[in-house]
Amino acid sequence: MGTADIKLSPFEKYVANINDNGQYSIIDTTYLKIDPFIKNILNLANLPASLQPSNSNETDHQSLLNLDAIQSPLLVYQGKGGHYYLISGIFTYHKMLRSTKTEKIHLPAFVLNKPPAPRIRKLMILNELTRSLLKQCFVNNSPDIAAFMSGWFNTSDHNIFTTDEWKALFPRIKNKTQFCRWLGLSSKTFVVK
Repeated sequence: MGTADIKLSPFEKYVANINDNGQYSIIDTTYLKIDPFIKNILNLANLPASLQPSNSNETDHQSLLNLDAIQSPLLVYQGKGGHYYLISGIFTYHKMLRSTKTEKIHLPAFVLNKPPAPRIRKLMILNELTRSLLKQCFVNNSPDIAAFMSGWFNTSDHNIFTTDEWKALFPRIKNKTQFCRWLGLSSKTFVVK
């Protein structure tokens, strides 16, 4: 079976062609807001409250924020009134908010031509959050990981591994045992509430 024969999901199609759907630009961050749909997802696990300030942020300046925005890009679309709405790049955005009190900042961002469908936006932010949580290990204890995962993959049956979102992002991890093995966690302490 060749690559042309592989059926891609709508999310995979969108991200495969994302470079055709926008471009890198320098944006005025005074017009930057979190997309309301994304904000609701972030609030499910109270992510903003878990992001602790560090002492060095008061001294960060434009050049360091530029580097952060390149290493962990802001993904936005432009809406009415010239506002930019953040879809991902939440850790860079949070650092920017803590680092700049009243200073006008211009940062690089990937600006999409139009807002993606809500399902695509949800998968984009879940990809960023789970990548940071699971692959970059910004949290390393089972109860905290379980709390974030429960919030982000909010399900009625409490099984995140059966959600369409999980399957789209991590198709090879199908259950708690595989998940815990992958992260080196004890399945006894990883309890999804």
